[in-house]
Amino acid sequence: MEAEDSRTKINRLEGTSDWASWKFQMQIILEANEYADFLSGEEPKPQRIPRAGETDAETDVRFKDKLKVWKLKDAKCKKAIISAVGKAPMLHLMSCESASDMWTKLHSVYEKKGVTSLYMIQKKFFEYKMDPEDDISTHVSKLEQLGHQLKLLGAPVDESFMMTKLLMTLPPTCRMLHVGF
Repeated sequence: MEAEDSRTKINRLEGTSDWASWKFQMQIILEANEYADFLSGEEPKPQRIPRAGETDAETDVRFKDKLKVWKLKDAKCKKAIISAVGKAPMLHLMSCESASDMWTKLHSVYEKKGVTSLYMIQKKFFEYKMDPEDDISTHVSKLEQLGHQLKLLGAPVDESFMMTKLLMTLPPTCRMLHVGF
């Protein structure tokens, strides 16, 4: 399934397996639509705070105007998130009141940063072999993605180590590349 945000299509978030790529795509889409501040909580819901010398009526008007703008942007951000998740992730979001709450909830559910996650990604990295159906570019991207996941978990892969892994996983027809490195 795909979600569409104006002109951009992305696959719906279905679970942990597609979380990293979905999160990357959503961050870019939401930043492009100027909703990034809602994700981080940097643009909190406005509070009714009177200014010195301001009447209650003036405070109410100013507050209502700010609140109206905030609610509209928050609703658009929530819509973008909801339209890009599948049924299972949707269940986690139904009790969220703001886009920031939704983003925080998705992170708490899918952003696995424990020892087990580190072990699983390291295992994938060390066991990784090139899929015969992939071209070199796809192979490199998949390996880089594993490296990126390890970096996010606090275990970055050294560039020379990554290059060694890449060269070791190339098919025999590409062994001539070893000479260049």
